[in-house]
Amino acid sequence: MSCQTCGGSIDGAYLGLTSLGFTLDKFCPGCGLPYPWVSKAQVAKFVQTVLPKRDDLTLEQQNEVIEQWRILQSPDEPEKARVAAAQRIKKIAPQAWNFVGPVLQSVLTAAITSRIGIPPS
Repeated sequence: MSCQTCGGSIDGAYLGLTSLGFTLDKFCPGCGLPYPWVSKAQVAKFVQTVLPKRDDLTLEQQNEVIEQWRILQSPDEPEKARVAAAQRIKKIAPQAWNFVGPVLQSVLTAAITSRIGIPPS
């Protein structure tokens, strides 16, 4: 099997000392995008963990990214607030945005992704 986006091989690992089962990775090591079997909750947790811990962000910027991410991923927030949060993250952490922008396609609605400049997949 290979990644539908970049064609890289899909890796995984055997569980336990014997062949109790096989688990597939959640994200492609080549392009970093989530595989189709990854839930929105898993994608959200990944982005929330990785995005604010960038070396190129100050502590203040990291905290701001965390807050904006909370708004962005909340379906209870109005679309306008979610778009503004995405734009704020993009401004604070443009290099990180290049990585997480495509990942957000699997979390956000098509209307929001088009308004923040993420091309359709």
